[in-house]
Amino acid sequence: MLYDTTNIIEGSKRANILLLKETKLHTKNALYFSMSYRNLLSFKDIRLNEFHIETNNEGNVEYLYITKLHLNKK
Repeated sequence: MLYDTTNIIEGSKRANILLLKETKLHTKNALYFSMSYRNLLSFKDIRLNEFHIETNNEGNVEYLYITKLHLNKK
């Protein structure tokens, strides 16, 4: 399905992603489109590669934690 680029973006917001070894990825304008099949990080692909995902709020900032599973343990 093709979309007109003027109406596909439903919103944008700052995103903070915390990676392994305290690596933080900050995105000032993460774009949101609910009909998208793929995103910058696909939750399905992350889980299929044996990573665990959880969120944490610190003040007004929400962080997405991605950790590697070893023998079904974080």
